[in-house]
Amino acid sequence: MIEAGFTVIAQDADIVWTRDPRPVYSQPSLIDIRSELAPAVGSRSPANTGFVIVQPNKKTLAFAHAMVHLVPITYWRSCDQLAFNSVLRHWRFRQLHYESLPRRLFLDLHIEGGRGGTRDLISNETFLLHAVGSEKEMKFLKVGEWYFRPGCSHFSQDVYTSMPESFVKALQVEDSP
Repeated sequence: MIEAGFTVIAQDADIVWTRDPRPVYSQPSLIDIRSELAPAVGSRSPANTGFVIVQPNKKTLAFAHAMVHLVPITYWRSCDQLAFNSVLRHWRFRQLHYESLPRRLFLDLHIEGGRGGTRDLISNETFLLHAVGSEKEMKFLKVGEWYFRPGCSHFSQDVYTSMPESFVKALQVEDSP
């Protein structure tokens, strides 16, 4: 896609768009790669690869080629995010312009405990919510963004047999009159 001249948006499956970021962030830019911020220590910051926007140019094409060759070698020992950040910080890519997307607009959902409770940061300006970590379904349910439930045309009760019991109970309470 990059080689064909398209801006690429890649995202994880645990993301809900609350607004369409494409009109703002897919336009030609001097910034080569944008991604969510990875504030967690173990992520080897800065990039959270859950949501990435890549502009098409020679630098990002070289970056993509490096990733294609590196990920099969490193993925079995770590994760794509670690490989992505390693390549991003490599001296050969110093000319690459990277920018973290504004956290208030691209939120990672940390709702429980002392991790920053991002639920209160959701606004009409927020573009997306990323349910990082565990209990993803519960995080989306708590912020009103879980739609796979009775009434959804794709819903199947069989799927709920694999869901955590606490989530199924919370969903039943929310769906009751």
